[in-house]
Amino acid sequence: MKLRIGAAVPQEEEQTIEIQGQDQVSGLPRPATLTTGEVVEALHDALGEIIETARRVLEKTPPELVSDIIDRGVALTGGGALLRGIDKLMTKELGVPAYRVDNPTTCTAEGSTRALEMYPLIRRNLPAV
Repeated sequence: MKLRIGAAVPQEEEQTIEIQGQDQVSGLPRPATLTTGEVVEALHDALGEIIETARRVLEKTPPELVSDIIDRGVALTGGGALLRGIDKLMTKELGVPAYRVDNPTTCTAEGSTRALEMYPLIRRNLPAV
């Protein structure tokens, strides 16, 4: 539902989806229709927390790294990056460009694979475990 009609910000084109749920009064299954606007509203608080966390991270980031982030932007990864308009919302709220990477759902695994191949080179920079 989140990926089919959901969005982080209101959209020009309102979409709907029919879902099945349990009526809390009768306990019986009942269909319901949700709109993009309703999903945007439902996600508002959770997205606000994500943005606030990103803001706190940026505030604690050393200035030399922040300048790189301002130049290159914030890369959005994971399934949440697939939410329509999240890049626009993050850019607006953080004041820093945000963009979705090419393969948001697999890029972390792809990067980990590359890091494992380079382990002998990066080992000296890793903390002792």
